[in-house]
Amino acid sequence: MSKARERIEKRRARQHAVNRRLSTVDQTKPPQTGTITKVGTQITERISALGSVPRNRLLLLIPAVGVVLLVIAALGVLKPEDDSALGNAYWLTRAWTYQPQDEASINDLVNRLKEHRIDQLYIYLSSLKTDGTWAGEPGLRDRYSEVEPNVNAFIEQLDAAYPEADLYGWIEVVATTPSGYRLSDPQLHTTVAEFSGRAMRSLGIDGVLLDVKPVFTDNDDLTVLLRAIRAEIGLDNILAVVAAPDLTPSDAGITVAEQIAPDTMWSTEYKQRIALQADRMIVTAYNSYLTDPVDYINWVTHQVQAYTEALTLIDGGAQVLISIPSYADMTPAHASDIESIAAALDGVNHAIPQMTDSEIAKLQGVAIYSDDPLSNAEWQAYDQRWPRD
Repeated sequence: MSKARERIEKRRARQHAVNRRLSTVDQTKPPQTGTITKVGTQITERISALGSVPRNRLLLLIPAVGVVLLVIAALGVLKPEDDSALGNAYWLTRAWTYQPQDEASINDLVNRLKEHRIDQLYIYLSSLKTDGTWAGEPGLRDRYSEVEPNVNAFIEQLDAAYPEADLYGWIEVVATTPSGYRLSDPQLHTTVAEFSGRAMRSLGIDGVLLDVKPVFTDNDDLTVLLRAIRAEIGLDNILAVVAAPDLTPSDAGITVAEQIAPDTMWSTEYKQRIALQADRMIVTAYNSYLTDPVDYINWVTHQVQAYTEALTLIDGGAQVLISIPSYADMTPAHASDIESIAAALDGVNHAIPQMTDSEIAKLQGVAIYSDDPLSNAEWQAYDQRWPRD
């Protein structure tokens, strides 16, 4: 059996496990519901009382014991009956893919991922340049062909060390360049689709992750591009897409950035349209422009609820992952002491007790975005707030 066929069979087995779990969720109420509600009420009360809590005491917002109980209860719904489809993801940037990696580095990475039950990996391939070619290492001639051998080698190493993981080729497209808006260009659609298909065939990966930026409001050109990619990669391969957060929802009852126009967000109908074309929607829960930790937590809570609620209103459709941040300050959009792994997971955990069983079933997991390896403190914060055992 070929490597590609083995991966297809593995995905089908995983999907069967997920379908079995979702069928159970639809038919019976999970026994942990009472625990979820009780702990969720405690969290809501604590957040309501934050007016008297110093803002720099973020890590005391939700006691670790309470969070563990909450997430274990919620994951009674999210976790399948076996070890298939663990569901959490990690972004692997060009720092991993464009440079040769020794065996020790690969093993350290895989051991860390397995330890934290992360088995969905977004592996950076390239970004479409203004001239329609694919970018490589800027210090060289900036052509993908120059770094492609390193990308191939990294994926082979990763696949050998962690064959259980699902590997996605992360493809970046900037919609507006110095030359103007280009997402409506049919040639761009063809170029991106062909690159996606070639990556699937040559790398033996499980799917592609399309990262188009920025698309902050409804955009028909994105749906056309997704159709082109799907036609190229086929139905058996996974198509994931980066989904914009609701930056400034005007009726959500939360604090939003003043410098961004109200209703900068995808409509419910548009979220559903994208979900019917993709298998995964990775919601980037960062770059909120917020400067208060509690405001950010509430903002993340809204993202979880907005996407899972929208997707339960349609039959089928994509699963949702919430991408959580660990990277340096990028002012004014991102302050690392406000938008952290701990705060983002507090927001996810605050959402869960307020969600229906169907909405919880739509939440596949979280995806860690980091420019550098996570510190031990960050992994500890992750484990406290998002246990998987």
